[in-house]
Amino acid sequence: MDSVKTIKSKDDLVVKAADFVVEHKLSEKFNEFYVLDTVVLGEGAYGKVFKCINRRTMEERAVKIVEKSRMSQKEKIRLKYEINILKNLVHPSIVRLYEVFEDKTNIFLVQELCDGRELFEEI
Repeated sequence: MDSVKTIKSKDDLVVKAADFVVEHKLSEKFNEFYVLDTVVLGEGAYGKVFKCINRRTMEERAVKIVEKSRMSQKEKIRLKYEINILKNLVHPSIVRLYEVFEDKTNIFLVQELCDGRELFEEI
């Protein structure tokens, strides 16, 4: 069993925020886990943000759908770095990342749904 880890000290019991972010296998489809709303909450250079609902828990989340075809290889690498950083951040002022899905054409970042105004409106 490769997945069994021997615990030798208390340092082996460290749990990080990233341990709770699920990165799904390619065989696991976003639509199997979430119902996607049709209203666009936001839009950027590489994709759009929608509201979605977890089919099992009925929790509302936001999903950023990034179109891979709109990104260069360098931008895809940068997005992977961003995902790794977001996985480790837990702060009340930073949107939390919960899950990541990927298929042939898109990357789905399931995040905390923030109701309210845009940052620039607050400033």
